[in-house]
Amino acid sequence: MSIECNLRTTSDWLEKQQRKLLPIDYFMVTFTLPAELRLLAKPYPKQIYQAMFTVSASIIKDFAGRAKNMGETIGFTSVLHTHNRRRDLYPHIHMVVTGGGFDANKRQWIHCKNQ
Repeated sequence: MSIECNLRTTSDWLEKQQRKLLPIDYFMVTFTLPAELRLLAKPYPKQIYQAMFTVSASIIKDFAGRAKNMGETIGFTSVLHTHNRRRDLYPHIHMVVTGGGFDANKRQWIHCKNQ
């Protein structure tokens, strides 16, 4: 496969993924396990990583629940990375969070208003 063909395949894939996005803003949020707790991730990875997902999701939901300009239900997806680029143990979670939320009473999407 030529480089041009590869670029076209990548470009087609990217366009297909972008068509799936909702017409809203998205934000990237990162939660990093404190350095003091990283050594626990080696002997107890399942427990530590599950706790990271649980706590980060709870924080985002709580934050959105307190924001009066976000609607009732936000959306987010989380990805765990266990190492940094140098391959050091560096557990962190990347979250893509919607810029707003669904208001069930009004049955509509509420766009996040910047304040």
